[in-house]
Parts: sequence; structure tokens; C-alpha cells
Amino acid sequence: MSIHTSTFSFLSPSQFEHSSWEIITHSSHNYQLPNRRSTFSRAVKRLTFRKIGTAAQTIRRAFKYDLYTRYIAGEDGIGRPGKMSLCRKIRCFLGCWTWIARKDIVLELDDGRALVVLWRAPEDPKNASRRRSLRSVIVDNVSRVASSFLDSFEPDMIKKRKRELKSAHDKAVRSALGDRVDEMMYIHLLATAPLCQGQGLGGQLLDCAGELADIQGRAIWLISSGLQNVPFYNAHGFETVGEMVIGNTDRKWGRGPIYCPLMVREPTVSP
Repeated sequence: MSIHTSTFSFLSPSQFEHSSWEIITHSSHNYQLPNRRSTFSRAVKRLTFRKIGTAAQTIRRAFKYDLYTRYIAGEDGIGRPGKMSLCRKIRCFLGCWTWIARKDIVLELDDGRALVVLWRAPEDPKNASRRRSLRSVIVDNVSRVASSFLDSFEPDMIKKRKRELKSAHDKAVRSALGDRVDEMMYIHLLATAPLCQGQGLGGQLLDCAGELADIQGRAIWLISSGLQNVPFYNAHGFETVGEMVIGNTDRKWGRGPIYCPLMVREPTVSP
């Protein structure tokens, strides 16, 4: 199975925030996982601190050969992927810790060998309670300080490419979604460990995220890391509505432009 991702990079979520779609937390009583035991052989669970190590490893391995990730990591795209730096490994762990500590919607299967990160719609009423939460303030600040520290070790090329990514990302979202983005939920990450791919785990998590959105009558959007993932997302109700392009002007990148479809799944159940 192909690797599927949204606009994930080895950044903590707080560092990748945008003013129009701030990350929204939830508490355990704010949503209930759909009962999929009768449909699927494995039960979807929330990711816990105990499984952070496995989840971080899943992310590292799932995106090892992904051109999108290799570009943001500062590679030239030629030959085999380079060895992952310690900073990138720490970012994977830090991202998982932040999502759980901040109580984002992080669902997993097979003890963290497949996971999806779903962010609430910016207009969700729980935004206000999140901003007032002391827990969220502490977690955000810890994550932000740690990310800034890791940034200091990154070469200028990576910093330049991350700025390019953010600019291209914001432009694609404005063009394809406009103000509607405030009403939509967002899949930040979908990853399956290579040895577990082809078993339907990613599709099961994607469908579960869709059901959670359907409960609220909301659409979901994501940005795929490549055109090769489009058939997979189409099979789960997503349609391409826009596109983000990176790597088209970087002379040190040897693989040409990277086309990343922006896709939307409309709700199938009315609120």
C-alpha cells in the first residue's frame, strides 16, 4: 500500500499552526469512537503515551521513501534516502507527545503501527475552552521551545524549504477552500508501518475519522504527499479540489516538482 500523508513534516504541531486553522483539543468525553467491531477485525483506539515509541517509529519508517518528506528533510532526491538525523527522530517523538498531551484526536491500530491525527474545525466551540486550558498553554509552550531549539541545528536549506512549504500550503488552502476551512476538520497525518501496509489499517482509520466528522456534519480536508495516493483517498470518499506544488524552483532538488493534491470528503450524515 502506498504511503499517505497530509501536510506532515517533522515539526511539532504548534510550530506548523496557521492563524485560520488553529489546532483544537478535545477531552475524552467530547467524542465517542464509532463502534466498528462488527465491520472490522481490529478495534480503533486512542493513542496513549505508552505507545509513543511505536507510533514515532511508524512515522519515521512510513515516510522514509516519501519524496515530500525527503524534500523537506533537505535531500536532493537522487538515490536512496539519507540516514534520518537525530533532530528529525526527536521531532517525530515530540509530535506524538504533543498530540496526546494536548488531547488532539489521535487514533491508532495495532499498538501504534497505524495512526491518524484528526484536528477539529477552527469554528468548533471547544476552541475557546482549549485556549483557556492551562494544560494546553503549558504543552504548547513546551513544544514551541523544543521545536525552536531543534530549529537551531537545521541547515539553511531545510529552513528555506519549510518556508516554501508553508507559503505553498497557505496559498493552496486559500485558493481551494477559502473561508470554508474554518468549518472543516483536517487530517494532519495518516501513516502505516511498512510491514503492516496492505492490511486495510489506513483505510479503517480514515473511515473512522470520516464517521467522527459525519457525527458533526462536517467535511474533512487533507493534502496528500503525492499523486500516487489519490486512488486510495478516492476509495474513501475524498475528491481532489486543489493542488499544492513544491520543489519546482529548487535547483538542488533533482526529482522535479512534487504535486500534492488537496482533497475533501463531504459529510454523508446530516447534523
